[in-house]
Amino acid sequence: MARDGSPPRWLERATFVALAALLYFPLHVRYQNPDQDYPALALYELVRGGWAPWSLHYPSALNNLLRAGYALGLLGARLAGHHLDAGDLLAAWSGDPAPFRIPPRFIAMTGGVVSLVAAARLTALVTDRWSGLLAAALLGTSYMFVREHHHGMYDAPASAAVAVSLALAARYVRRPAAGVLAGAAAAAALATSFKYNAAVALICPLLALGLAPPPPGGRRRALVAAACAAGATLFVTSPAMFLQPAELVMQLSGLRAAYRGLAGHDFAYGFLDVLRNGLGLPLLAAAAVGAAMAILRRERALVPLLSFAAVYGALAWQTPLPLNRYALPLAPSVAVLAACGLRWALADGLRAGVAAALVALGLSSCLPYLSLIAREDTRVAAARWLRAHVRPDARVFLPGNVMTAGYLGPDLPRAFALPAELSPTAVDVLRKKLSLPFPHTWRFFAPPGDRAGSPAGPERLAPWSNAIVVTSELREGPFAHESTPAAAIADLERWAILLADYPVEREPDRRAWEPDLNYAPMRGMATLLRPGPRLRVWYVPKMDASSEPPPFVDGDVP
Repeated sequence: MARDGSPPRWLERATFVALAALLYFPLHVRYQNPDQDYPALALYELVRGGWAPWSLHYPSALNNLLRAGYALGLLGARLAGHHLDAGDLLAAWSGDPAPFRIPPRFIAMTGGVVSLVAAARLTALVTDRWSGLLAAALLGTSYMFVREHHHGMYDAPASAAVAVSLALAARYVRRPAAGVLAGAAAAAALATSFKYNAAVALICPLLALGLAPPPPGGRRRALVAAACAAGATLFVTSPAMFLQPAELVMQLSGLRAAYRGLAGHDFAYGFLDVLRNGLGLPLLAAAAVGAAMAILRRERALVPLLSFAAVYGALAWQTPLPLNRYALPLAPSVAVLAACGLRWALADGLRAGVAAALVALGLSSCLPYLSLIAREDTRVAAARWLRAHVRPDARVFLPGNVMTAGYLGPDLPRAFALPAELSPTAVDVLRKKLSLPFPHTWRFFAPPGDRAGSPAGPERLAPWSNAIVVTSELREGPFAHESTPAAAIADLERWAILLADYPVEREPDRRAWEPDLNYAPMRGMATLLRPGPRLRVWYVPKMDASSEPPPFVDGDVP
């Protein structure tokens, strides 16, 4: 222990290294998650040129950050004597998108480290460094936090920016300074530029301004500095918010209408399930104690955090689509309040025991999750088998449809449209660089639901004669109605040839799923052999005398 009673530096470093390991492992694995290729729009924007985003469905901060990274990479390649351009990057992505999923995941994971540091500093500001270290440990071992920072999406960096804004707002309340308030406002604006729903954080600098004594130079000067910092951050990271206001309003209206359309769906999984499975009831109880004691102690530095948690939590409670990632910005606040509650309510010895129990409970979900996603996904394994054994010009029928095949079926490169703004010459040059999709033509296995008019016997499979059929099965949660119909599976089992089978269940049941096509469950990870649906690859023997060759690379059934 340090002389001032703080934790030793080596312990702090070791704790943060261990917590970072939970975030960065297994970055090297081709694990899958929903919407994982959405940030690839940054490549489209780089190829097309100009400042305007491809879409305002999400703000532009993440895509602009990726674009800057790609541009720097191309500059480095040119300096090293390699004449590459944006088209070469898009061509590489068309052949194998997996390497391009690593940068957004790395950004998300690094955002998690930023959140850990912000939570520790905020807690230390109102209590002590031991409690700050505990806040980081509670946050970094919560399943919600670890899970969502493995997804290269917009939520993790938005949550990190929110955590920084909350920490700076608390610091301003304790030690008012115009620069600190400007930093809090800029961080809140950056959060908004990553994800629209993080705009709730913009209230925190305003609350801090009203709670603290006037800083040197006065409140008006601090407010102007904060407003300028927020506006400049938004303009630099998402200029379309200022330059395309009509498009922004249309996109936000569309999102609102989409959520209203979901309001009639009665999901069995609700926001309470999100909090229970993502954070755990014991951690939430400790946070509730911390919130109550902060109010009783009139801890002004925590008012911005409490206000953000209350407003954001109320909005998240009303969302018709209860997803773990939507609640992620609440996780740092919960960890801070829990650490403060343990510090204020319990003696040292009891506090250490409760803290250890909370960390152990969190790890009991985090470690099985990391173990699961570190194993090869069935969609990756099936894709490798198909590319090794099936001709790219063969007829291959994939599960799902054009919208869901990327979630339900093999992880294969697919066709995509080039930016319409490109000249015909540029399109021709680019098409020569691009890899063809695999298979060259995507087809989908869609057996008729009503079999009353279907022929009996193997003739029922005649539409898929001499073709490869891939089926997808996991008949629970949100996957039940997306799985290949059981009757079609029975036909294939009876009259087709099974070529490859990738089962996933070690034990049935005991799993909880959020309403998203994410094959890593919220509870029951240890009951699965690997992530993904059960994929089976079938060959339907030829039923006619056509001259069509078999679909296999070597000509014979593997």
